[in-house]
Amino acid sequence: MSHNISTDLANLENQKADLLKTVAVNLKKFRNNADLTQEQLAEKTDLSPETIGNLENAKSWFSLDSLIKISSALKIRPFELLLNSSTDEVVPIDLVSTYMGGFTDFVKTGGTSYNIKNSKRKDND
Repeated sequence: MSHNISTDLANLENQKADLLKTVAVNLKKFRNNADLTQEQLAEKTDLSPETIGNLENAKSWFSLDSLIKISSALKIRPFELLLNSSTDEVVPIDLVSTYMGGFTDFVKTGGTSYNIKNSKRKDND
């Protein structure tokens, strides 16, 4: 069986695009649920409004630090930004770690290096 490198690269690019879209949709949903503007979320995370906008429009990649800052500001668990709402599954860790250094270690340690507790988020209902 021959191995087509260009097909593999195209598949990786499609996976990356899907991952960026997943984060974009979730970020916008959780930001709106928190009744925050992009500017307000940017202030809470020390990220620029442009960065928040680019993330919500799947135009730029996110770092582990930005993922943690955003999830903390939105009072959600980090994995919730990676949850595919159409399948209710978290994006595969190996896919995320391909594009975001340190993610595998973060998951293995349960986020302890970021002082994240493995508890449910508190809803304001």
